Amino acid sequence: MLNPLEERILRHIISQNTEQSVPIHFDDVPLSDAISAVKSLAAQGYVLYCCGLNNAAAILQQKGKYYFDQKEQEMYGAYYDKIKLIEKYIAKLEAIKTSSDQSAICQAINEVFSAFNKDLPANVVTDVRTILGLLRTAKADPENYIEEVNKVIAVLENVIAEIKIEASRQAVPQFIITQNQSQSQNQSVEITLNQVIEEVQNAGLSDEEIVTLMKMLNEFDDARKKKNKTSIWEKAKNVLQYIFDKTIEVGIAVLPYIATNLHW
Repeated sequence: MLNPLEERILRHIISQNTEQSVPIHFDDVPLSDAISAVKSLAAQGYVLYCCGLNNAAAILQQKGKYYFDQKEQEMYGAYYDKIKLIEKYIAKLEAIKTSSDQSAICQAINEVFSAFNKDLPANVVTDVRTILGLLRTAKADPENYIEEVNKVIAVLENVIAEIKIEASRQAVPQFIITQNQSQSQNQSVEITLNQVIEEVQNAGLSDEEIVTLMKMLNEFDDARKKKNKTSIWEKAKNVLQYIFDKTIEVGIAVLPYIATNLHW
């Protein structure tokens, strides 16, 4: 198991999508700590050590490429392949949205919604068809339709959030759901929320990210207490969308909490 800094560094290197040496620099991490973490990653075979006296850098190794995939497979189980496929479509749209080729963009969006039509409410499909119509009539200026493509990407991210919630609901151990049954529901949820807060603080987030996430979790808890199913679902999806690109540890800490409290 990697510590939060090691995982943060590995995720940063992977995000660069290069076989070259990647500089490691975080404003909130001392150089000496970064170098130590890279040494540890290298010793475990995840990266090739490339640090100098005044800088930290590393080259991703094959073991490092599979690290997050393995953890996500464990977390999402049978839902993993579907999640990764949608993520590939999102990456494709991100890469192509600044192109001047509207037909290629429209084709990519059509592929997405042909593949996941069954996962989308009718009103969402209608909205996307409207977006496609706008794209087809737009002038050949990327600024005219980047916003529309971003709307489609947001829809896909929302689908992933819902799939992750469903996956986490399937995976939550029964003892988490049933523990402390002698206590009131509010007491049980409070203990669970405290556990989430403690785990998130050690999951590699910045202070600002922790504050933002805690605000979202509190909003979710408020909606739960008011027993507003629509609001609960919306707040849950907000949380899932926010942690979409955060560390695996954040997901492990947050997903069971969200899943458990969706059992209304």
